[in-house]
Amino acid sequence: MPNSVFAYIWRHSRFQQIVLLIVTVLSFPFLYYSLDLPKMIVNQAIGGAGEPFGIFGIDLNQVEYLFALSGIFLALVFVNGGFKYFINVYTGVMAERLLRRMRYILFERVLRFPLPHFRKTSQGEIVSMITAEAEPLGGFFGEAFSLPVYQGGILVTISAFIFIQDPLMGLAAVSFYPLQGYVIPKLQRRVNKLGKDRVQNIRRMSEHIGETVSGATDIRAHNTQGYELMRYTQRMGRIFEIRKEIYFRKFFIKFLNNFIAQITPFFFYSIGGYLVIAGDLSFGALVAALAAYKDMSAPWKELLAYYQRLADARIKYDQLYEQFELPDLDQEHELVAPLAGHLQSPMDVYALSWTDDDGTRVVENVSFNLALPGSALLTGSADSGKSHLARMLVRLLTPSGGRIQFADTNATQLPASYLGQRTGYVGPDSYLFHGTIADNLLYGLKHRPLIERQPGTDKDATLNSSDVGTLLPPALVEQVELASPTDLPDHLTAEMFDEIKLSGNIPYDPSGQWIDYIGPGYESLEQLNSELLTLLSVVHLDRDIYRIGLLRRIDPHLRPNLSQAVLAARPRLKELLAERGLADLVEPFDIERYNDNATVGINLVFGVSVNPNYDRRNFLNHPYFQSVLRDNGLYEPMINMGRNMLDLMIELFTGLPPGHEFFDRYSFVSADELTDVKHMLKRIDGVDIDDIREDDRLRLLEVAMNLTPARHRLRVMDDNFRDLILKARPKFHENIPEDMASEIDFFDAENYTAAASILDNLLFGRFAYGRAHSEERVGEVLFEIARDGGLYEALIALGLESDVGVGGSRVSQSLRQKITLVRALIKNPDILVVDEALSALDNETRDQLVDYLTKSANERSVIWVDGADMPGDRFSTCLHMANGKLTRRDKPDGSTPDALTDATAISAETDTIPAEDGSIEEEVRLLRTIPLFSALDPNVIKLLAFTSPRLTYKRGEVIVKQGEPGDAAFIVISGRGEIWLTTDEAKTLKLRDVEPKEVIGEIALLVDQPRSATIRVVEDMTVLKLDKAEFLGLVRQDQAVSVQLLRVLAERLDLTTKQLTSRDQRN
Repeated sequence: MPNSVFAYIWRHSRFQQIVLLIVTVLSFPFLYYSLDLPKMIVNQAIGGAGEPFGIFGIDLNQVEYLFALSGIFLALVFVNGGFKYFINVYTGVMAERLLRRMRYILFERVLRFPLPHFRKTSQGEIVSMITAEAEPLGGFFGEAFSLPVYQGGILVTISAFIFIQDPLMGLAAVSFYPLQGYVIPKLQRRVNKLGKDRVQNIRRMSEHIGETVSGATDIRAHNTQGYELMRYTQRMGRIFEIRKEIYFRKFFIKFLNNFIAQITPFFFYSIGGYLVIAGDLSFGALVAALAAYKDMSAPWKELLAYYQRLADARIKYDQLYEQFELPDLDQEHELVAPLAGHLQSPMDVYALSWTDDDGTRVVENVSFNLALPGSALLTGSADSGKSHLARMLVRLLTPSGGRIQFADTNATQLPASYLGQRTGYVGPDSYLFHGTIADNLLYGLKHRPLIERQPGTDKDATLNSSDVGTLLPPALVEQVELASPTDLPDHLTAEMFDEIKLSGNIPYDPSGQWIDYIGPGYESLEQLNSELLTLLSVVHLDRDIYRIGLLRRIDPHLRPNLSQAVLAARPRLKELLAERGLADLVEPFDIERYNDNATVGINLVFGVSVNPNYDRRNFLNHPYFQSVLRDNGLYEPMINMGRNMLDLMIELFTGLPPGHEFFDRYSFVSADELTDVKHMLKRIDGVDIDDIREDDRLRLLEVAMNLTPARHRLRVMDDNFRDLILKARPKFHENIPEDMASEIDFFDAENYTAAASILDNLLFGRFAYGRAHSEERVGEVLFEIARDGGLYEALIALGLESDVGVGGSRVSQSLRQKITLVRALIKNPDILVVDEALSALDNETRDQLVDYLTKSANERSVIWVDGADMPGDRFSTCLHMANGKLTRRDKPDGSTPDALTDATAISAETDTIPAEDGSIEEEVRLLRTIPLFSALDPNVIKLLAFTSPRLTYKRGEVIVKQGEPGDAAFIVISGRGEIWLTTDEAKTLKLRDVEPKEVIGEIALLVDQPRSATIRVVEDMTVLKLDKAEFLGLVRQDQAVSVQLLRVLAERLDLTTKQLTSRDQRN
């Protein structure tokens, strides 16, 4: 990415800029003659000075001469307009092409950002820079070279024409240009600076909005809307103040320009008029000069505005360059790549380190080796550095030191495509992309469209394979039709493909075969799909997707086989439920009976809405529906029912916090609607039904229509009401108007109901509420029928087509974790890293997955990252990390690691004895492991380590003495000590031992009393001394330290009490 905006424009549009400049220069002669021609028309054709009249040797009379010159003038106007049209269109297309390339470059940079960079730059800031802030550059790209040449050329041409008419008039026309050219830019610089400040504040505002959306749940839970509104108000206020100052300065510049522009005509008219009166200038020349001057201000204003846009463009481009041109970007994407061969054994890790942005070494000198294939368990606390190490193994993080080798090949020498295809990583985030479940499951195989390889290429190629293959040309079509303006074309036309190449975008075919089944080693797509179904079963995802398929709606005309299979299974389900005594778990739909497990609305219309997002109020307010309710005596009972139901809602749910699960599960109104409902009930209290406002009546009817008696158990319905519904049902169907009938899909025992889910069509009824495990028990019978009747595979396929929503918002966390695991497994990677990725799954499922992965370790290597309590008996190697170092390596057979290959690991310090090199980093790492300080901000920890002197005590020395003033606390780094108490009877009692990572002597600081005990060193001890001021400051300023301190003191008091009680009992 060039470091200046002009370098970028020239590099990517050199030819177009030259063409534009040539066309611009060619337009100037025509412009000049269009300015000079009015003088000839006035002086010669009208004034008669041109007699005899003729053009191109053709004799004309005066009238013919007038019309001929006028026709030529009109032709010149058309030619000049044509030049301007061509220049504008050519400039616009070129600018949009450059903007398209720019956004592509920026997005490509985002994909190459090192992952830690995303912690420093918010999502909102990146989105704003690529979209809103890059947009103004598009307009400048096209005019960067052409506008100053074109407008400047027009200005020079007009100025030259006026000077030719008379030098004094020429001087009058340009007299104030030097002043404007000097003063305006100086004033504009401040405006540009304010514009830059405004852009930065807009970024912060976008960041705040994005943060608010992401944290909406916590904001609502903590009731901090007022605080967020205050922050937003402050940000908007800052933007307002900047914009206000911009307006003052901007319009002052405009006022100055307009004032100068009006002074110039004064001199122009007075000098030109004097010259005509004096006979030194013809009247026609004056008219032509005046017309030319009228066109002179526009290019001058354009040039002044260009200067402003140039300054803005430089600022915006420099900001984009600064944000996106990082020194440690990942490798560029390869259009074509060699077939990724298998990673060779062993994987050797040598002195691997990674340093955080603040200089803290999160991973330090980790070395180990792992035979491929094999299995390893990597454990440690949350801050041990295990996750950072796991990400480095698959090159999601770039090590700051050390290396990873596969046999004799350094991992840094491998193309990104190799590790992307031959390794798999499943992290704790479990992010899903907007699309279907199938899209997400196969996302890891969409590296690039299928490429053509040399015949005989071995799919089991090694890392030295050199066949990169050939990118197949796209399958172009004549025309692409889009259903929506936001839809993406699934094919390319020749014009689209040419623009892709001209814009420097990636020339991939969207209609190509994007599922790479060859790289993972599958023979065909069919084999890949078969393996996918196997993996779905392994991770227990098949039943989840099957259930999603059951809840989908289908069009029987588009899926006739599936709809017929559902209809065929319906009587079989009813028969099996009856045989097993489960028939009462489902209440079927019956035209002659009321279904207590369905809503009042479904019972009345005996069907479901074709459009799930239909406007219920319009339906309820339809004249035909209203007449059915009134004619059958339902209107008043339903209004009263809605009123009673809302009264109960207010009684039951007032006082519950917003977001409480009961609102979703049981309430007919949301927490936000409670206040409005209270006002409505107060408004209609004691009011006759006919006098209630129409909106209120419709709301009451809507609530009544949603009542399910068996579920809600509100006792607002009796058998008389059920009878009224059954009597009204056939009357509703009799004369239903066309517009209403088209909105309802009625139940029919012999036909498929397209507007209902597959589950509802299979049941042709509803689960019985109140019966224990009715859904699970009927679900097992359904599963059996689906397996035997061939429905299961079809429902799986249907479930795979379900949309997961933005970021997987439509599926549960456990489902997201399963999907991401299968997404990694289907790649058939040589190394699979599972980094605490299955926290939402139950222990039984997790254990089954661990068994599967470790038992298949002869096919792939698995590195399982988990907490320290994870048993390692199923793994061939167990690695434990603490404080960023590999502190222990175990094998299930109890053998120790090889002394040569794991020399660094063996020499690494244990998690209780850090290296005593006196460095701040070592002390920071130690403080992070101490419970009392673990919740502190990293900068506070570093400051604490920096301000605390490091002291060493020899064996037998006393650190604190009972009775002395307490002026400091101590953090034990290494060594051991003992705490002794001298009683009032002069007896000396040992209370307990002092171990590393303890904080001692803090009690005297808190209670401001003399030391209550003596601490004596029994093994050389190194401590950090925390002075009283620093310690009390921490307690006052940080709530986490205060809470943890109370917990530590309580535990210590309890331990001391037990020790003293035990000692008294022995005595």
